[in-house]
Amino acid sequence: MDEGQGLNLYDVVVAGGGTAGLSAALVLGRSRISCLICNGGEVRNATAPEIHNYLSREGLSPQEFLKIGREQIANYPSVEFSEDLVAAAVAEDNSFRIELASGRPVLAKKLILATGLEDEIPLIEGMRERWGISVLHCPFCHGWESRDLAWAVYGNNGKAVDLCLMAKGWTDRITLCTDGVAELTAAQRKTLRACGIAVRESRVVRLEGDETSLERMIFEDGEDLECQAVFLRPVKKQRSVIPNSLGCAVNADGLILVDENGATTAQGVFAAGDATEPVLQVLAYAAFSGVRAGIGAAKSLFSERFA
Repeated sequence: MDEGQGLNLYDVVVAGGGTAGLSAALVLGRSRISCLICNGGEVRNATAPEIHNYLSREGLSPQEFLKIGREQIANYPSVEFSEDLVAAAVAEDNSFRIELASGRPVLAKKLILATGLEDEIPLIEGMRERWGISVLHCPFCHGWESRDLAWAVYGNNGKAVDLCLMAKGWTDRITLCTDGVAELTAAQRKTLRACGIAVRESRVVRLEGDETSLERMIFEDGEDLECQAVFLRPVKKQRSVIPNSLGCAVNADGLILVDENGATTAQGVFAAGDATEPVLQVLAYAAFSGVRAGIGAAKSLFSERFA
């Protein structure tokens, strides 16, 4: 870390201390590059009791997984941790002036955005508090624990139909709940009938069960549906406004565009994690993309330093 304009100057600031940010910081630490990783903000899978499909870490809690990562990265003296949040970033000449939520300003030659996405959970009573526990997004992540139980798939589009068909790998007790008149094609209805998947079009009022477990879905018409799990594809949005403020290009779904090195369209800005890709296996992708962005930032610095 150097001093620039009276401020702490880092080679790289990593915004976001989840899997993607930690993976990027690990690469940078092993490359002897000064790095400030800002851990402020909640990680997307914080409510889930366990992580799955990550070899050697199956069944760990997200908190324990990140704790192990931080302990391992602490072995590299060029990496500095902060519990602060990156609140703003402005490009200045060949660096970035970064404002942390605490008011502390720092400078960085490169910036890695691992700020993640937010899931917009439907405003249905009992759904938010069960998110990640019995209201779920990915059968590959959570289907084993819910196998052979009664599932409600919540949604009213082709993605919901696809999720119903995918769910057949784990259970035959599936009901599509469209929360209003179903906007399905004749072909989609035919496919669902052929697979034995019922469609409930009544408005959903609430979910009921013991604390965060789930027993039933209650409809506006007074009827209910037995279910022990709800699966849905929530609307997603960028957790941070920084990608937009820096001019990072996004695709039609609002995801940050990156190249094969994790570089965004904004000079000196890299991005990693689910903010860049709508994948089901978020953890594995986050680790991969974090490593990619870390290597991309390191190569960019080396090319400038030794050119």
